[in-house]
Amino acid sequence: MVNQLLKLLKRTTTKRYLILVPFAGGYSASFRPLSQLIQSDWNILAIEPPGHGANREPLIESIEELVDLYLEQLLPVLSNADSFVLFGHSMGGLVVHNLTQRLEAAGLFPEQVIISGITPPDAKREPVVERNDEDFLEYVVSLGGIPDELLKYKELIELFLPVLRNDFRAVESYDTYKRTTLQTPVHVFSGEEDPRAYPEAVRGWSEWAEQATFYEFQGGHMFVLSEAQAVAEQLDQLLGVKAKG
Repeated sequence: MVNQLLKLLKRTTTKRYLILVPFAGGYSASFRPLSQLIQSDWNILAIEPPGHGANREPLIESIEELVDLYLEQLLPVLSNADSFVLFGHSMGGLVVHNLTQRLEAAGLFPEQVIISGITPPDAKREPVVERNDEDFLEYVVSLGGIPDELLKYKELIELFLPVLRNDFRAVESYDTYKRTTLQTPVHVFSGEEDPRAYPEAVRGWSEWAEQATFYEFQGGHMFVLSEAQAVAEQLDQLLGVKAKG
């Protein structure tokens, strides 16, 4: 199960799986703090996208191509699971939406889906990927996507920039989505101070699912990190499994 693409953050004796899909520039370790706070008795798997973290495969600049790859690796796990839940933040939310559409079309239904920190596929997105390095970095920093202390290390930033641009380009060029309404219950998370995917802006997800419930958290775009405890507590409630101990 564990390979370049799938990283096991928590193992249990159950056959229930929480699958975490990262934001632009993120990878499996980005979810480690959150996974350590989740108390429910579920296995936690996180995606390590190509070109991110320890995955040395080439970057992929298409959400649909990413979903093709993720399906290939996830199907053997999900087909044998008692139940599974998908969670994606920001770019990961679009990936999870497309992934769920594809799974439902194949007759494989998640127990529920959590889409976090992202507006629906048809929402208008401000193009930022073609900005010069300084302006692009300034924008990413404003979202909380790069810690201020990391900006001191020019060599690291130069390594990180192509990954970020790749992921932002994937989001901005995503226009091949289908209007299929999800049958799986959808839970939409948003940060009260998010400049783009603020609570009112994400309400459009109600048109993409038969059942959509909305949750607001303190913090900006990266509330999934800054408010990890609150996010973990909400996830525990949704997973509905008594915590160990």
